[in-house]
Amino acid sequence: MLGFKTIGNATLVVFDDEPLLATDPWLGEDDHAYNGSWNLSHTIPTTERNEIHACRFVWFSHGHPDHLNPLSVKYFHSRTVLLPDHRGGRIRFSLEADGFNVKVLPDRKWVALSPRVRVLCLPDLIQDAVLLVEIGNDLVIDIGSNDGNLLSNFKDNHRVLGVTPEDIGNLAIEKGIPTILDYFRKEVTEEINVQHGKAKIVTATNVFAHIEDVNAIVELILEVLKEDGVFISESHYLLPLLET
Repeated sequence: MLGFKTIGNATLVVFDDEPLLATDPWLGEDDHAYNGSWNLSHTIPTTERNEIHACRFVWFSHGHPDHLNPLSVKYFHSRTVLLPDHRGGRIRFSLEADGFNVKVLPDRKWVALSPRVRVLCLPDLIQDAVLLVEIGNDLVIDIGSNDGNLLSNFKDNHRVLGVTPEDIGNLAIEKGIPTILDYFRKEVTEEINVQHGKAKIVTATNVFAHIEDVNAIVELILEVLKEDGVFISESHYLLPLLET
């Protein structure tokens, strides 16, 4: 299953084949809030409760007990806790002191949680936050993307990303095509995997002709390509390329 459910007070459960992310997982019932004066109006069904427990990631928007509940949080000790980058880091330090695995999300940057799900966190000045969740929408990467001409054919229906070390890449950015202004190297593939996730399609038009170590580039391409992804290369003449 690729999708989401909403349940309880402010809980979104996101799936990518399996439960992946739960936001503000307050479970209610015995896990009351505000010294017992506040609770959920309905009991969370067993199926949905189990799905929340099974999520690899949990995200908390802020510290109020109807969001980060001190009684419910104990169920997520073995999960990765995602937090906004709030000033002072009070919640982070408190959870880390209790043994939780905490990851602070960068402000206004996409972070991939799985090949088909990524999140972007928007903290505010009052120690609250909004989390944008993108589900699905395959990524297309063009290596040596130049001014983004090839990617412009994909950007209306897919996520796109160009990689080029040339200043002409700024033209693509002006056209709304995200572009990394750098060579396609190890550090760039790591950045892609963290911020964008794996690609369904990787293209390279007339790129290999300018590369001495073709095998090294292929290995880097495999690092950003999904298992069922497709790599498309355009080269002027195949035989000399294979001979190198």
